[in-house]
Amino acid sequence: MWGMLKPLSLLFVLSLTADLHGLVITEIHYRPPAGDQLEFVEVSNDAPSPEDISGYSFVEGIVFRFPDGTVLEAGGVLVVCANVDAVKAVYGIENAVGNFVGRLDNGGERLTVVN
Repeated sequence: MWGMLKPLSLLFVLSLTADLHGLVITEIHYRPPAGDQLEFVEVSNDAPSPEDISGYSFVEGIVFRFPDGTVLEAGGVLVVCANVDAVKAVYGIENAVGNFVGRLDNGGERLTVVN
């Protein structure tokens, strides 16, 4: 499968530890036209019940720790932003947290979330 990728395709690999249950990366917004401050990673909970993700952290690719009291409802979505105020202002996304450290590599990278 990987050999069939077009040369300009980007590879983003998600690493999740086994105890992250229903946490899934559902969107990676890299290289936004208005600049790096509008980068974000969207995560969702595909488990049938709420998931307390307090203290979960992105530790590779970008650096961000979910604040205490962060509960992702079943089917819920949360956007982790490079600049949360800019993302809210430009895209109108209210369910956003941030700011992560680093930037998303436009050439592809591994994003790792740990608990």
